[in-house]
Amino acid sequence: MKQASQPRKVPRNRNLSILLSFVAVAVGLALAVLSYLGLIPLGYKLGPYWLNHWLGWLAMGFIVIYVPIFVILKKRNPKIYTKLMKVHEIGFIVAFMLVSLHIGSQIRRVFPPEIGTGIVAYLSLLALVVTGIMRRNQILATRMATLRLVHLSMVVSFFLVIVFHVIRAFLL
Repeated sequence: MKQASQPRKVPRNRNLSILLSFVAVAVGLALAVLSYLGLIPLGYKLGPYWLNHWLGWLAMGFIVIYVPIFVILKKRNPKIYTKLMKVHEIGFIVAFMLVSLHIGSQIRRVFPPEIGTGIVAYLSLLALVVTGIMRRNQILATRMATLRLVHLSMVVSFFLVIVFHVIRAFLL
């Protein structure tokens, strides 16, 4: 008979971890606003592209490369799961901050903002980060299956939207 899975051990410094994670999300949202207001200038060209695009691409590159690696390695080598999870947590929060700078700068450049793929990608990334923090820290522990469903569906949504975002950017 299959045993019911036990909840993961939650670290002793759980409250600090939760606070720092949500502060980092708030910092990301603040960076988007500051970038939008022009208080963080990203209008410099690096090669053929603007700095804000490089920031977005750096974040997207991490996500596109790391997610498949994470999914494969966590199953094949459970011993390194803790290390993979740390990179996952910190990497996604940093990626969210970089995308926040990108989206704020883009909306400033194209105002009023189109309801296009950039906004949808940003919202799905925000949902990914928030549900990830909630899952990791077992917030709403009675709803872990629902959080997992939302988290995984945001992964799929994010990847689909990014594909359409890139296609749209190159065709229009």
